[in-house]
Amino acid sequence: MSGAFTEISAADLAERMLAAAAEGRPASFIRFNDGEARITGREDYFPADKIAQQIRRFFGDNLLTSDQLRQLGDRVLDAVRGADVVGLPPADWPRDFACARDIVRNAVGGATLVTAHVDFHQHLFSSRFFAKIFALDKKVALITCRDVESYVRDVYLARDPGVYLVPEQADGSYDGAITPHYPQYCDWLCSVLSRVAPGTVCLVGAGICGKIYCEAIRRAGSIAIDIGSIFDLWAGRFSRPYMETDGIRDYYLRRLARLDIEPAVIRAAAEIYRKEGDNLAALRVINLGRRKYPLIAEFFHRSIELLLQLEVAEAVVAIRTLLFQLRPEDIFICARLTKRNGQAELAASLLLACFRRQPLFPKNLAELCGSMIAQTASVSSAERMQIIEACRVAAASAEPYQPLLFQFARLLGNDGDIQGAAALGTRAIALDPLDVDCLDHQIQWLRALQRHEEADGLGQRREQLRTSAYAPAK
Repeated sequence: MSGAFTEISAADLAERMLAAAAEGRPASFIRFNDGEARITGREDYFPADKIAQQIRRFFGDNLLTSDQLRQLGDRVLDAVRGADVVGLPPADWPRDFACARDIVRNAVGGATLVTAHVDFHQHLFSSRFFAKIFALDKKVALITCRDVESYVRDVYLARDPGVYLVPEQADGSYDGAITPHYPQYCDWLCSVLSRVAPGTVCLVGAGICGKIYCEAIRRAGSIAIDIGSIFDLWAGRFSRPYMETDGIRDYYLRRLARLDIEPAVIRAAAEIYRKEGDNLAALRVINLGRRKYPLIAEFFHRSIELLLQLEVAEAVVAIRTLLFQLRPEDIFICARLTKRNGQAELAASLLLACFRRQPLFPKNLAELCGSMIAQTASVSSAERMQIIEACRVAAASAEPYQPLLFQFARLLGNDGDIQGAAALGTRAIALDPLDVDCLDHQIQWLRALQRHEEADGLGQRREQLRTSAYAPAK
């Protein structure tokens, strides 16, 4: 049996939130959009490539096992069932969004669920909601990866907000080594949040894991409000195309003008200028940050990204000048930035420089294999042998990096070692069963080895992943 929805306006929702906060009544207000739908609906609703894309958006290279992915989805649906109100996409939005309604309807069984528009957090920002929340004289906690404590103190006069930092979401990060968010960190933070003082108002922005935190907060006797990308906006990170600089611009540029150049101010001011199309001004701000905080690698990465957009030659000079001062991890991030900017040969040369500094860096080896296959990396025969040997060592580790297994398999396949390619392909598929590209190559290698029965089995699996149907509401 499927549940029914009772939809309320964003204004009514804000009043419910304020009432729960004022009364100290346990409550959870969450948002459930296309990303949550892909993780919870999985193959019943989406093809594998969209599920895999979403996992990488959330977690980057920190892959989840099939059991972890299933458990994550179940815990998110538990949060839906425990929520007082769930923000959902309208039924007339594109299918990838609107199917979230069916997933939630089926999850709540025969219950009636109070819902609101999924973008209710935007209404909260544009209204005076946050000023009212902070004016309640209640304990407030911020669950976020953004540096926004000074912003809420200055703008909303927040007094001593508690801050619980979470790992950054991969698609908004410059960091090459994002802390794995699920399951270990998520489980740990849930245990911490379970001891938050009852009646605390918790503003949550933590991606899909944020829904799980909201349920832990509600069970602890507190009030959880999922405000998602509002934390990005407060930090001057315009992570959504509809975000405007209004209301943020004056705050950060005034601080910059007063030479208040904390890292949060540098990040925000540069993003504001870039959002407005003034990359030169953004670069000047970032370079100010680089001089003030030479150990913050993110500022160097951002300066390279801006230089690539402004003047490729200048970026090349900057990279090569500092090449031997950078950590291999930073060289690797520069390679990714230059590749994203269409400079494939420069990216390949940086990958080689990173390899020479740290031969067994798995992420770099995976990208380097791809460059060698695409013939953008110019390597000698001796260095090629060294790279292949490093790949063998890294692939033999107790916890191998799945993209390396796949790219190394492709390199071996191109070299004619089909047996070796198929062996690595089998291991890569076991680590990430949703990687359809790997399935495509593995089927070709198995057929070349006359292992047609295995290839047919993988072919059936591939078609199931590619042609999953939209499941109707039950």
